[in-house]
Amino acid sequence: MLYLKVTFFFFSVLALGHLLIWPIRTLAPKFSWLNLALAYGLGSFLITISLFFYLFVFKQSFSLSIFYMVLLLEGVLLFFFAFKRRTLPNIKDFYFLFNLSAQKKLLKEFWISLSSFKKITLSLIIFFVLFNGFFLLDNALTLPVVAFDSLAMWSWKTKILFYKTFVSFDSSSFYYLGGGGHLDYPWHIPLIQYWLQVNLGVYNDILPNLIFVGYFIAMLIVVFYFLRYYLDIFLASVFTFFLSSLPLFFYHSYNAYADLPLTFCISTAVAFFFIWLKSNKEVDFYLSAIFWGLAFWVKNDAVLFFLPFLITGLIMALKGKLNFFKFIKYVLVVSAVVAPWLIWQFYYSLNLSNVSFNLIFEPLIMVQLLGTMFISYSWNIWWYLVLIILVINFRRISKSFLKNFFWLFFLFSLLGLVALFSVSSASQYALDNTALSRVLMPLAGISIMAAGLSFSKEGRY
Repeated sequence: MLYLKVTFFFFSVLALGHLLIWPIRTLAPKFSWLNLALAYGLGSFLITISLFFYLFVFKQSFSLSIFYMVLLLEGVLLFFFAFKRRTLPNIKDFYFLFNLSAQKKLLKEFWISLSSFKKITLSLIIFFVLFNGFFLLDNALTLPVVAFDSLAMWSWKTKILFYKTFVSFDSSSFYYLGGGGHLDYPWHIPLIQYWLQVNLGVYNDILPNLIFVGYFIAMLIVVFYFLRYYLDIFLASVFTFFLSSLPLFFYHSYNAYADLPLTFCISTAVAFFFIWLKSNKEVDFYLSAIFWGLAFWVKNDAVLFFLPFLITGLIMALKGKLNFFKFIKYVLVVSAVVAPWLIWQFYYSLNLSNVSFNLIFEPLIMVQLLGTMFISYSWNIWWYLVLIILVINFRRISKSFLKNFFWLFFLFSLLGLVALFSVSSASQYALDNTALSRVLMPLAGISIMAAGLSFSKEGRY
């Protein structure tokens, strides 16, 4: 019965997500791995933002039956919108989905076309992915919440809300604005866990891990499909495998932290922005802007990457590669998505940062950063590969806009992190490495796509 309730949780997320995706990606297959990943992201945020308005804005005590009605109403409205745009799936979509013989034929033709080297390599990748997948599920289904930030904040906020069923707005109360520490942190992670817990009916310290397994899979799907636009399936699989094998990503795939969902949002936003630059299709424009906005609902650290993104976009506009007024429109769409959270923060005098800027240069930051990237166990050999790929393809990268967009964004993001940890009290979190490795996760996601794109030719979107 418990796992039936977990199944319903994921069904609610994916059903609402697909009802959002179908009217947006009108020309895309109704059922695809990419749509599944996007639906997981959009559906989870639709639920948590609805919970945020229900509990924090309208200040209601939680009722599962009433909130079911809220989601049902949202689902009906989205269904009507999809029906009006004639984007609901038809019988042919279901036929292809369950036509295993046709899919088996495609896989067989693909396998025959590969060289012996590629067959061996892909076989090893499949083996290691399945091997890691076994340990991932084992950890997710057996380990309770043990990581400090999750115990002290992300899951702690969920537990307070679960047992209180309402948000206190009494500033003298320990439970003020949800309780716990870091009142200025966004609520997506606690609220998506809360949605699972209230569906279970009893508080469970293990099953929320499955939420982050979902984000891990969604992240891999988005990166693979992005690379697949510009590389063959073999190379796209290789680079996606590198992402799946990074120890820190694997660790976060079954831990209730915000860094993996943040990386998923930023990677999805940047991938579709890049695709939009090539395709000039509104669907890519809006998907990118929406996911950038949603990143701020996950963690305030989104601003550390959005500012470098703005700088990169302005450079592209000055180079004539991006229409300046369209970029302004893009920023406005991002602002509209994040506006409710920022207005709420401002109203309750909350901040985007927990640290103060002291303008004192800490010379050991670069040493610690390089040590974290090239010596720490968190990244395996990935950053060495990034350096090698950059050196090998430097001439091609420096001449091609298609490739240097990602590298420019990567460079500005890296410089921004160095500046942050050098001139603020955040330096302590870099020197003791309590946050430095985690804040590099979006940078790693960006670098995977940048490195893969370095091997592309013209691109096929």
